[in-house]
Amino acid sequence: MRLETSPAALVLGEVDPILVVGAIVGAELYPDRSCPLVVAAEGYDLLVTGRTTRIRTDGRIEQS
Repeated sequence: MRLETSPAALVLGEVDPILVVGAIVGAELYPDRSCPLVVAAEGYDLLVTGRTTRIRTDGRIEQS
């Protein structure tokens, strides 16, 4: 985050407490560069690596 090389978001298949704490700490240290966590238990296995993925404001995940 500090070097502006963090991902735009992390999409998880289930909640990971360590990553949640890391996201909270990162948002406190670098409020203008936060990395949201999205838990997508349903449909997570349908995500394809290497495709453009968009997270909508309502939380839905789309790939193109």
